[in-house]
Amino acid sequence: MMKTTTTSAESTKASGNEDRRTFAQVVAHDIVDYGYFFLPLVIIHNVAWVLKPLLTADSRGPWEILWHHFLDIANGFGLEDRYKIYVFGTIFVSMTFYWSTASAFLFMDYTQRPAFLMKYKIQQGKNTPPNTAKVIKVLMTVNFNLLMGIPAAMVSFPAWEKNSNPDLRYIPGAIQTFATLFVCMFCHDFIFYHGHKMLHHKSIYKYIHKKHHEWQAPIAAAAVYAHPVEHFLTGILSTSAGLLVMSPQVPVYWLWYCWIGFQVQNDHSGYHFPIMFSPEFHDYHHLKFHTSYGWMSFWDWFYGTDIEFQKAAVYKERNIRLHTTKSARELIPDETKSQ
Repeated sequence: MMKTTTTSAESTKASGNEDRRTFAQVVAHDIVDYGYFFLPLVIIHNVAWVLKPLLTADSRGPWEILWHHFLDIANGFGLEDRYKIYVFGTIFVSMTFYWSTASAFLFMDYTQRPAFLMKYKIQQGKNTPPNTAKVIKVLMTVNFNLLMGIPAAMVSFPAWEKNSNPDLRYIPGAIQTFATLFVCMFCHDFIFYHGHKMLHHKSIYKYIHKKHHEWQAPIAAAAVYAHPVEHFLTGILSTSAGLLVMSPQVPVYWLWYCWIGFQVQNDHSGYHFPIMFSPEFHDYHHLKFHTSYGWMSFWDWFYGTDIEFQKAAVYKERNIRLHTTKSARELIPDETKSQ
């Protein structure tokens, strides 16, 4: 007798849980999210060009002026060296930015201030405030994981040295920079989904990924709170793959690591703020564990791994980008239990 096999999508349909979204709808949704990822950077870039002639007559671009000024200062301390800037400069900038933004979220978590922002909290009543012992554990684990970037940068430096522009002072144009960021986003989304899903396999989940899921209602600081093996796969390899392909200049490295780090914190923050990427999808993953593995929508749709989320009407409807000051909970209230 011939044995038949079915794809995950076919199995999903056979089980009666068909996802009615089309390929075009999912791709269009992700394109919008890509656009919003770039939008703040585009705005900042253009504002800098508008302000530059008001502040200086220098013929260089605003980012060249800032980067060259930074390198002049670094040179005064004997630090204008490609290896030092690439390895230690990158880890210093990315860690400083990570804890600057995480501290802002921690302030809100501990003080529940500003009060007008508390309505945007997704899991109401959770981590208000967070357990300090758990937060200290997060601080230690996250710092260890972030410092793993040093040996990773040391290993990747020869390839970058060979393929990148040898002029440390060179600043790429906007199109080249955004093209690099697009490649980084695509590579990260692909590797993160498949690596994350693999870590949920029942044979290894309790040994590695379970650590990250200690936070069922996550906080921003715990974005890279994970087993070192997991962080290498979904925190270092996934975020660095596009950079390894493109070998951009150091400022692009810093821009990407800081901006993707903030996006990951937002996903774990527990707050669904207006305009920002909706964290409802990943928050639901922390709530339910074995569903909704991706960053963008495509791979979960492709494999049918977000069906549980799609069936959770309230959570699904709240997974929108807010273009209003009302919270998602105000727009889509909790379901009332029947008496």
